[in-house]
Amino acid sequence: MSAESFKQQLQNHQLLDKNMNRGLATRHHFPLWHQLKRSRFKGIILAFIAIALVLCFFYPRLWRIKWCSSTTLFSKVFVKQNQNLTLVILPKELADEKGAYCLDGGPPSYYIREAKSNSTRHSWLVTLQGGGWCWNASDCYNRSLSPLGSSYKLPAQTPFYGIMSANYTVNPEFYDWNMVMINYCDGASFSGNLEAPVRYNNTAVYYRGARVLKLVMAYLINTTGLRVAKKVILSGVSAGGLAVYLHVDQIGSMFPEKVNFRGIVDGGFFLDEKNISNYLHYQAHMRQIFAMQLVEDSLNRGCLFAEGIDEWKCFFAEYTYPYIKTPLFIINSAYDYWQQWFILDLRCHPLQCPDKLKYLKRHHTIFLQEIQRVYHHPNDGMFISSCYAHSHAFHDSTWTSYKVGGKSAREAVGDWYFGRTPPERSRYTDCNTKYNCNPTCANSWTVEFYKNTTDRMKNTTSDFFYSPHKSDHLYVKK
Repeated sequence: MSAESFKQQLQNHQLLDKNMNRGLATRHHFPLWHQLKRSRFKGIILAFIAIALVLCFFYPRLWRIKWCSSTTLFSKVFVKQNQNLTLVILPKELADEKGAYCLDGGPPSYYIREAKSNSTRHSWLVTLQGGGWCWNASDCYNRSLSPLGSSYKLPAQTPFYGIMSANYTVNPEFYDWNMVMINYCDGASFSGNLEAPVRYNNTAVYYRGARVLKLVMAYLINTTGLRVAKKVILSGVSAGGLAVYLHVDQIGSMFPEKVNFRGIVDGGFFLDEKNISNYLHYQAHMRQIFAMQLVEDSLNRGCLFAEGIDEWKCFFAEYTYPYIKTPLFIINSAYDYWQQWFILDLRCHPLQCPDKLKYLKRHHTIFLQEIQRVYHHPNDGMFISSCYAHSHAFHDSTWTSYKVGGKSAREAVGDWYFGRTPPERSRYTDCNTKYNCNPTCANSWTVEFYKNTTDRMKNTTSDFFYSPHKSDHLYVKK
C-alpha cells in the first residue's frame, strides 16, 4: 500500500470524524456555568467539578465512564487538542556514520507528538509505517522519488488517526501517550541490509532499512523521553505490521527488562498462498526482495536458526510468528482486501463473479487455520474480523465501529493491554457463515465501497505478476 493509498484511506474515513468533531464544537459552551451562578451550593458544585476534572485528566480509563466522556463541560478540556505529529529528520552526519539511508540516500525520519499529562509521560506508542514493497531496482528507484523513499518528500506536520489519535472520544486509552511514527523508506519492511548501493538510471539506490530502524530507535532512546519509558508499544500497519513480526524481539531487547514492552500488529499477516491461477506469485516476489535487499541478516534469529526452516520463510509472518517472544495483539481481517487483490489476484466483487467465490472461501479458511497459532502464545490476543478491510487500528471509524464478539478493536486492544481481560479471553474471531455476515461492517461489502477501494489501489500501488510465459517470470506494472 503506497503513501498515496494510505493517505486516501485516511481521507475516506475522515468524514465521520470531522462531523463528530464539528458536532462537539457547535454545542453550547459551558451551559452549566450559568446555572452555577444562581446556585446557593456553588462552592460545593465547583469543588465537585474540579475533582472530576482532575480524575478524568489523570486517569484516562475513566473516559469509559459515561459522565467523563460526555460532550459537556468535561469534554471541552480535550476536544481541541492538536492531532498533528511533527517531522524530525535525523542529522545527515549521523546517517553517514551508521550507513543508515533511505532509498534516495538521505537520512531517515520520524513523526512525534509528546504526551501532555504527567500520568502518560512515560508511555510510548511507536508505530512502523506501512506502504507495500518495491519489487525490483526500477520500482525501488521510482519509490525513492516519493515519500516512501525519501524523508525530504514528507510534510513538516501530519495528523494520524485511530490508535494514534489525540481525540479522547476516539482513542480514550492512548490519546495522550507519546506518539511516534517511524517513516518507512526502504521498501522491504525495514529489513534491507545491502552494503553497496544499486545503480539505476545513473542514481544510487540504497537498501538499508534494517539500519534505518535500528538508528531511529537508538536516536529516540538517546534524545527523547523514550529513554526513561515505563510502557512501550511497538505497533505497525500493513508492511509496517509485517515489520513488527520481523523485528519486535530485536527492538524489545533495546529496553531494560523492567519496561512493559508489547506489540500491536494491524493488517500485517500476509499469507504465503497461491493465487487463483495456482501460482505462488506473492511468495516469488517476496523471495526476490529477500535476495535483492539482503534481508536475511535482519530477521528473527529464532526463526533463522530453526531446524528445517528455509531462511526466506522468516520473511513471512506466518512462519516467523511461532518464534516471537514479545506479547502481541494481532488485528487483521480474514478477508483483507489487499490480499484479495494482490496475493489472490481476485479482482471482482463476489456479487459480480459468484463462480470465484470458492477462492475467497479458501483464503478465509487458510487464514483462520494459520492464525490459530495465537493459541500457542499464552500472552497474545487477536481481533480477526470478516470485514472488507486492510487496516482497523489507524482509521477512526474502523477503530471504533467495526466489532467482533460485541467489541470494537479499540475496546479489545485496551482490555488486553490494561489487563481488564486475560489473554485467553482476548481472542476475538468473527462470524464465518458468509463473507458479509458482520452487520457492523456490512457497508464495507457494498459494490460501491469495493469500487472505491479497488480504484484507489489500482491508481496508487505498483502491480506485480508472475507469468510462466515471460523470460524472467516476475514483472511489475505501475
